[in-house]
Amino acid sequence: MKLCPQCNKNTIDDKYSMCMSCLKETKEANKSVDFSEIKKILEQQNWNLGAIQKWIKLYLLNQLEMMKHQQGLTKLQQQIHISLLNNVGKDFKNIEDISKEIENKLKDYK
Repeated sequence: MKLCPQCNKNTIDDKYSMCMSCLKETKEANKSVDFSEIKKILEQQNWNLGAIQKWIKLYLLNQLEMMKHQQGLTKLQQQIHISLLNNVGKDFKNIEDISKEIENKLKDYK
C-alpha cells in the first residue's frame, strides 16, 4: 500500500497509479480537452507509416525479382519473395474492390 502520488491523501494498492477521487478529477479534466488535432496527426502518421511500409515491400520485391533473374534465390529469399507477392496481391485486390465500389457509387449517383 502507498499514498496516492496525486493528492498524497488516500491510500492505494501498489499496482495503481492514483486513487479513485484523483482518477475522477482527471477524467473530468480530460473531457474538456479537444483531441481532434492530436487524432488528425496520429491518423496522418499512421497513413505515412503504412505508405512507407508498402514502398519498402515493393522495393524489396523489386530487388528480389532482379536477384531471381541474375543469380537465383536461396530458399529463404524464395519464401520472402512469395510472401511479398502475396501481400502485393492483397493490395491490388483491395484497390480493385475500392475502384469497383467507386464505380458503383458513381453509377448510382448519375
